Amino acid sequence: MPPETTLLAPNARRYVLEPGVIDDRSMLAFTNGHCHSLALAIHERTGWETVGLYSGSGSLEHVLAADPAGRFVDIGGVRRQPELVSDGRMLAPLDPSEISALPDVLGWAIPQPAIASEWVSSVLERVASGVAPERIGYFEETFRFLENFEVLVEWTESEGALYLRAFLRIRGSISSDWRRCASIPVAKNEQQERLIDFSREAFEAHLQMVQRGFNSRPELVFRNVEENLYSELPRSSENPSACPAPQDGR
Repeated sequence: MPPETTLLAPNARRYVLEPGVIDDRSMLAFTNGHCHSLALAIHERTGWETVGLYSGSGSLEHVLAADPAGRFVDIGGVRRQPELVSDGRMLAPLDPSEISALPDVLGWAIPQPAIASEWVSSVLERVASGVAPERIGYFEETFRFLENFEVLVEWTESEGALYLRAFLRIRGSISSDWRRCASIPVAKNEQQERLIDFSREAFEAHLQMVQRGFNSRPELVFRNVEENLYSELPRSSENPSACPAPQDGR
């Protein structure tokens, strides 16, 4: 089994990672909790400027590195300025000393550039080769529920993958009939942290727990549907959505 490490992010999220490997797990961790750690690590290796991405209202959303050619770099590789500043967002230099103060000022995770340095070589290789930025993956599975229903469970990067979402419909219905029936948080461990191993294997384990819970208390599932009183399409192959702008920190 490959070596693993972890990074603690806000809201007691502890991400499981394989050092140096750019995959769904590292994409999630360095986009939803530790983008500033990677930006600092790239800065320490290359001397590149660190840059903040701000919302239109001035809230810091994401931290990247900027190379001498003016390209913006994060775990996904090169980000283009038009993509980053859509919807009124803004880019501005962010001094490393300001990044170190983010835990106290904004409640961000304590930066861990020493750990993030394990990924710098892989990121720089992607930059040099011109690989297009990847979208963070997501996981979904459908199972039969009772006699006439089916449930779709999905796990996405939304909210740092703290929750799995479940949707219910009558078997054979059209996709617009999905109704959200549950948001299930990843369970806490003995340290009261939520271990986020954003992988297919971890999702399958979560899915089994969801199935057991639904089968043991079906009345709660239908109660949730009745109380929600709305339809909401899951982010599935039936409803692909664009990857949102990076959201880090909190």
